[in-house]
Order: sequence, then C-alpha cells, then structure tokens
Amino acid sequence: MGKDQALFDNLTDQQKLAFCKISSIMAKADGHVIKDEMEGLPAIPIAFMANSAKLSYEDAIIALKELSMDQKAIIFDELKDMSEDDLQVAKEEKDFLAKLKADL
Repeated sequence: MGKDQALFDNLTDQQKLAFCKISSIMAKADGHVIKDEMEGLPAIPIAFMANSAKLSYEDAIIALKELSMDQKAIIFDELKDMSEDDLQVAKEEKDFLAKLKADL
C-alpha cells in the first residue's frame, strides 16, 4: 500500500479517477510500464484504474485543480517517486511532470 493512502481515500470519486489517469500517463511516459512504478501508489480499486481510461487529461486537470496546494504536492511526490522506481528518470517523465505542474 502506498504511503499516501489517506489522501487517496479522501478524494472525491472524480478526483480518484483523475489521480488514476495521471498515474497511468506517468507510468507510460517513458514507454516502459514496470510493476515497480505502480506498487508505490495507494491501494486503488481496479474499477478506478479501468474507468480512468475514459477520462481525458483535460478533465483530470479540472478535477485536480480543486485540491489544496498540500494535496497537489503529495500527488507530485507520488509521481516523482514513480518516475524514479526504475532507477532512471526519462526525459518524457520529466516533461510530463513539468506539464502537469504548469497545468495545475
């Protein structure tokens, strides 16, 4: 179970979908989805991960803009940890994090 389970548990359903969407984008950013990248995340019901595929990036951003700065910081930390789980941070992962920070 991820270190930020309480944050995930207290999100609205739309925010949970948004978190899953951006986590999925991050996992795929470098072209290699590895198990270690997903293991550090909070325990996420499979339905949220599956249904997040239907959510656009733009709608995910709208949902996450409602979060406090502290909550956003936790999400950025989770994504940064994901990018480092394969022991290297790809340019695509850095670029996605920069875009996400700018959009939020």
